[in-house]
Amino acid sequence: MVRHLLCIVVFVIPFQLCSQTGIGTATPDASAKLEVASTNKGFLPPRMTSTQRQAISSPATGLLVYQTDGTSGLYYYNGSAWIYIINSTSNILPVANGGTGVASSTGVGNNVLSNSPTLETPTISSGNIQYPTSLNVLPTTHATSKRAAIWLDNWGILQDFNGDGTKNLSITQNYSNTYPTRFFINTNGNIGIGTSTPTETLDVSGNVKASSFIGTATSALSAPTNITYGEIDVPQVLAASTGFVDLVNIPLPTAGTYKITYVVRASLTTNGTLSVLLLKNGSNVQVSGTEAMAVYNSSNVQVTCTQVSVVNTSAAENYKLSVWTQAGAGNINIINDGNGRSKVLWEKLN
Repeated sequence: MVRHLLCIVVFVIPFQLCSQTGIGTATPDASAKLEVASTNKGFLPPRMTSTQRQAISSPATGLLVYQTDGTSGLYYYNGSAWIYIINSTSNILPVANGGTGVASSTGVGNNVLSNSPTLETPTISSGNIQYPTSLNVLPTTHATSKRAAIWLDNWGILQDFNGDGTKNLSITQNYSNTYPTRFFINTNGNIGIGTSTPTETLDVSGNVKASSFIGTATSALSAPTNITYGEIDVPQVLAASTGFVDLVNIPLPTAGTYKITYVVRASLTTNGTLSVLLLKNGSNVQVSGTEAMAVYNSSNVQVTCTQVSVVNTSAAENYKLSVWTQAGAGNINIINDGNGRSKVLWEKLN
């Protein structure tokens, strides 16, 4: 009996005298209450099932166990709930809002922040190269129906809008559960507005409205090839005389149907008669279906003559806009000033 008591005393005294305890080491670290040292064995925490873990009565904050069933791995108690630390087989880490993801120390992998995570003012670095990958969203492959997208409420920025494996870019909208293309760039760099099949550098489906255009050439936009403009571009003072005085030639380049529109501002310095006519060039024959815009006995009164005519040609033909006056002295004034211009427009319809 005395021998047994002596052994107990000898065994207990070292634990009371030392502030740290070492297992496998005689010099436990000063910061550790317990240090287990080994080069060929590990530390084995209590192992139990999920049911057994949840049955622990009043677990202490920081309590650590290893769960053997279900989502197996290490769990610790944070004072109010059991927290899953790491999976024993696939290295899956818990992330925000209950999502899961695979990650490594080099940053390669995916972190899935559930279906609807809340991120508050994240900082995305700009990088120190010309084309940094500050934010990179990739489809799993560039095969059919594999797409990448970023959504901002009902607006989406998509790669491969058509789902055909093409690396295009588009901005779309969830409009009553349809997804019309609002802006599209194909792999050739063509831009489509309102269309996902742009065939030109800029392809717009719909009307275009602009307050002004700025260009480096004589005009900002090229006129359609089927429209040619003719204009009386300088004020003219012509002597009144009997017969025709030509104002402007209208060359129609090919066979077809043309719409000719003219606006002429004119006045006479005498009380003679002035008429504005559309004529067939070379014959002074009035074009069928047109009207002579006449002004009678109104000296120094400015008038505006406007007419729209349609002519059909079987080949290239020349027409002209002319005025006809009575005999007499005086001048015909064709007016181009800040209040309006005299001009002709002809357009090929077909």
